[in-house]
Amino acid sequence: MTLATSLITIRVTWYLLQLIMVSALLQDEIRMNKKINKSKLNNNYVDLEINNGIYTVTFRRPDKMNALRSIDFEHLILILKQFNTDDSAFVLILTGTGKAFCSGEDLNELLNDGELLSENVTNRVSVLQSISDLIYQSNKPIIAAVNGAAVGFGMEVTLACDIRIASKSAYFWMPEAIRGLVPTNGSFYLLPRLIGGSNASNMMLLSAKISANTAKNIGLISEIYDDENILTEAKALADKLVDHSSQSIFHIKRLMRKSNSDSWKNMLVEETAAVISLAESGEIGLGAENFSKRKRS
Repeated sequence: MTLATSLITIRVTWYLLQLIMVSALLQDEIRMNKKINKSKLNNNYVDLEINNGIYTVTFRRPDKMNALRSIDFEHLILILKQFNTDDSAFVLILTGTGKAFCSGEDLNELLNDGELLSENVTNRVSVLQSISDLIYQSNKPIIAAVNGAAVGFGMEVTLACDIRIASKSAYFWMPEAIRGLVPTNGSFYLLPRLIGGSNASNMMLLSAKISANTAKNIGLISEIYDDENILTEAKALADKLVDHSSQSIFHIKRLMRKSNSDSWKNMLVEETAAVISLAESGEIGLGAENFSKRKRS
């Protein structure tokens, strides 16, 4: 065995030990987290439906373009925490009702409650960022089914999702520069990586409102559907994901996140470690058997 081969073997073994430790920590977290009462996961404007391992979260405030209040964001955080620790949950869909997906924060609440005072800003931004972080760091796939206007936070929260689809009437808008603000929720990290620096600057500096067609052309979304079919199509995608290996999805999501900051060489080692982990768990053999059956049917 050459020195180079020995070093690679050592690195792969080290990464496998890391994976085992991460997996053990996740299982401990799941066991320690008590289930949140389902009645606490719904309020008038953030609705949760659970069916066959698929969480569907719907923003329901169409008369206000699904602008959300502080209490709505807190409810959304509860739902995301529950989803991430619920071992019977596989996929989550975010969508809205009416003409909007989500138009961001309720500006009336901000102005009336003095939330724009400097002492309140840190806490409010932290709450919004925690939502995007719970989505981005989740080990399970999350779909944004953008049924209409996605503005401010409504636009930004989709960036952390794994799959973004939109209806024909949908549009995306980051008006923060007009309002004397800056985009938050990881926008500066995620948006340039998704659509490139020039397109990201166009959206953030010029506050350019872009259509679903433009969003698809620049890679912000993957597909466009008729308005009346957007949720049906999102659920069809969720069904496909449920049918896939949850362990494979865990590794794919982890490696996708890691690729944003790691080197080419390290990613090759990480890939190898993931394949070995799946092989040792028996997942590869089970997956091959299921795939073979599907081809014959």
